[in-house]
Amino acid sequence: MSAHNLDARGPGEHLLFVVAFTIAAALIARLLFARLPVLPRSSRILIAIALGSSLAIVTVEPSPLVASGIPAVMAAIWIALRNRDWRFGVRDVVLIPSSIVVAIALLRLTSLTPPAAAVIALFLMLLIRIAVVFIAADDVTPASAFLISPLGIVAQAVSGSETSNVVALLASLALPLLLARVGLERHNAIAHVVYPTFLVAYTFALLNASPPFLNLYENGHDLVPAAEVARGEKYYRDVIPMHGLLADGVFDSLAMRMFGDGAGNILRFRFFIAALNAAAIYAVAACATGSAEAGLLAGLLTISALPSRRTWIHVWPRSALPVAAVAMAAGATQRRSMRMLAAASMLAVLAVAQSVDFGIYAVVSVLAAPFFWSRPRILPALRSVGIGIAGGILILAALLALNSILFAFVSTMFREVLTLGPSFGFGFFDVSQCCPGMTWLTDVAAEALLVPTTLPFVAWPLVLIWFAVTIARRDATIRWRAAMVVAVWVIVAVMSFAARRQDYAVMLIPALAIMLIFCGWRRLPRTASALAIVLCVIISHPAWHLFRAMPEIARPPGNPPRVAEVPLPRARGVVVDRAVAPAIMLADAYMRQTLAPNETFFDFANAPALYYLTDRRLPIRQIQVSQYEDVRLQREVIAALERDRSVRLALMRFPEFAFILDGVSNAQRAPLVAQYLETRFTPALDQNGVVFWRRR
Repeated sequence: MSAHNLDARGPGEHLLFVVAFTIAAALIARLLFARLPVLPRSSRILIAIALGSSLAIVTVEPSPLVASGIPAVMAAIWIALRNRDWRFGVRDVVLIPSSIVVAIALLRLTSLTPPAAAVIALFLMLLIRIAVVFIAADDVTPASAFLISPLGIVAQAVSGSETSNVVALLASLALPLLLARVGLERHNAIAHVVYPTFLVAYTFALLNASPPFLNLYENGHDLVPAAEVARGEKYYRDVIPMHGLLADGVFDSLAMRMFGDGAGNILRFRFFIAALNAAAIYAVAACATGSAEAGLLAGLLTISALPSRRTWIHVWPRSALPVAAVAMAAGATQRRSMRMLAAASMLAVLAVAQSVDFGIYAVVSVLAAPFFWSRPRILPALRSVGIGIAGGILILAALLALNSILFAFVSTMFREVLTLGPSFGFGFFDVSQCCPGMTWLTDVAAEALLVPTTLPFVAWPLVLIWFAVTIARRDATIRWRAAMVVAVWVIVAVMSFAARRQDYAVMLIPALAIMLIFCGWRRLPRTASALAIVLCVIISHPAWHLFRAMPEIARPPGNPPRVAEVPLPRARGVVVDRAVAPAIMLADAYMRQTLAPNETFFDFANAPALYYLTDRRLPIRQIQVSQYEDVRLQREVIAALERDRSVRLALMRFPEFAFILDGVSNAQRAPLVAQYLETRFTPALDQNGVVFWRRR
């Protein structure tokens, strides 16, 4: 060890330090409390938090200065200024996003470890919070001085340059002192702008920390429709945006016009669209409680309790408008506003254009909202919902008619898209399959606090039980009316699990938890409220922010070993699975060798993004095989292939998971199409998992 300039005694000395410091902290605290019996209760709490935090810090950060020095300094400050009224309140949650901005800047500008950067950032913000109390007038809320500080994340999300981080750091530290002197009015109005902006920028920074990953199955649903429309085709008439018009086409079309056809910039634009869902989740809690701080906590809890980038990337681009409609419905129910309820109903209908399934969840939630009002108001509320839905239908119909796709939209929606439910299915709920390694539901309940993937299977039944008990008591239904609207979304959205084992329902559960805490703070026993807060802190997995999220934003890890770039013009800026990259190049080379520029292939392997990457035309309206399981649609596909002689190849297999969905092969899903391919095409290439058939 000495040859490497290392001391083997270090780990043992570190453990001895942990033991000694813990015992010493307890003895010192006992001595202080005995000698200073007049310490106010608030000061005792602050001192206990400062000293207790040291034990948590020392387990992840060996530096004595960070682990013991900073907590000791804070405890000394609280003791020395024990008689000072610090005016801490719920508005001080602004220190969380402010500390995140400072921590990211420290990570980018210094060589500090993530735990050290987080501790120092919080320490600096607390010192400034103390200074603000001395500077601000008695009628100024100290927390308001920090309202502008979280906006530094915008510069950090857009640019990782040293200048942007220096500006963000200095602004976060200096602006509170300046604003404390001059005062800042209209706290709520400013917070309703700053907090959702922070959440959007922070979510985008999390998603954009690594190069966009292109999935040949998932991303084909949005890239291919946009590419077809760029060729002059029409949505629904010539290509079907399966999930929704906006999510599966319009967003990508807009990105193509702004940034070109490089898939990297297009997917990054979708990151931004996905990040908007964080603002919508903010709106759910903020509208239901009237508190901007509730919205901020709901957004942060959702991001941290559900750290699934796959969900953020592929699901959140479809949900901002539907979630915003639920937020408006909850706010209207809380405020008893008929106009707001009508607006929510209109937005819910328009949200169907972003995502069909999420839009339906929103419409059901809005339709249920009037039944949580007092009895004399139920009929007027239902009338407002009807007016809003009618207005939304008229606006949506007008927009579709202007683009000459109204008839195609209605026909395709009711005859094809809404009938896709039976095409997917994983079977009944099975604990061992949904949560590998567990055999009993009690195992899932025990793991839910520690493992984010198990949280939905515990949280959703609890919401259902709470909803059932509350709805059985009319007075309780009125008291929790805004939360009931959100609970309807959660209960209805669980239907997504039956088809694809999606956990859409859990998206609003963190916001619902924050709403219940805020609304029940004065109604519930303090013990119950404290327990709820502790549970929220546990499931928020703060270590994920400290050791993974912020480091990846500040110090991008680069391409992991399992991914690779693809040297194709349209694949600029994206990475794919390393095992798939050679297959993409092989398929592209074979098509260039075999097909003329105006010829194309037929995808029977559920790898639709190949159409986009190889710049080949989609020969049918459907993106994937499951869209034409119906016999009528299979015959439509066969007719299109028979009519279009430029379809010279059929891709029968590709080294991706998607050619077999739910354990059902494409030949079983569409037997008529499979039989047609066997009759009209013959095997031509079978190499490295890529199988092409050529037209006879």
